[in-house]
Order: sequence, then structure tokens, then C-alpha cells
Amino acid sequence: MEAGRGKEEVTETIVFLKKYVREHFCDEEELMINHNFPGYAEQRKEHNQFIKDFLALEGEFEAKGANSHFVVQAQLFLSSWLINHINKSDKAIGEFLKKAFSGRHG
Repeated sequence: MEAGRGKEEVTETIVFLKKYVREHFCDEEELMINHNFPGYAEQRKEHNQFIKDFLALEGEFEAKGANSHFVVQAQLFLSSWLINHINKSDKAIGEFLKKAFSGRHG
């Protein structure tokens, strides 16, 4: 923002995240379905909530631009997702798959 590239940087980040989230959630949900992950419904619910919140954040950016309040909000939103979802929920998928695959090959 200090360099005058706030809008461009946020736009690039939003475009990247939209593509990444769409592909990642699709791949992850397919993996959970194919391996009968018992937490699939909750994971899908969390993914859908992330998408809803992300679209709201994107709408705020489009309406108000890349001001400092928006940047802080975006950082908190993404940090929370990384800490709470990826570090907990996604880790549970990895542990489940690790056990499932070790049972097949062990």
C-alpha cells in the first residue's frame, strides 16, 4: 500500500485465491469421498463457509478498495483459516489417509 500498489496486489491475490480454492477444495473433497472420510460433511460445510466469507471479502474490496482496514481484515481472515482449518481439519484428513494407506500396504 505504501508503494501505491495496494489495489494491484490485492487484485492479484484475490484472483490467485479464487482459482486455488476452487481447485483445492474440489480435489480435497474428491479425495475425501473416494476414501470414505468420516468428516467429509463437516469439511464441505467449512469449505462452503470459507467461499461465502471470501466472496463477501471480495465484495468489500470491490466496493471500498484496498484500504488499510480491508488489508487487516483480509490478513485476519486468511490467518484464521490457515490456523484453524488447515492446521486442524486438513491435518485430520492427512492422518486418516495415512492410516488408511498403511493398512493397505502393511
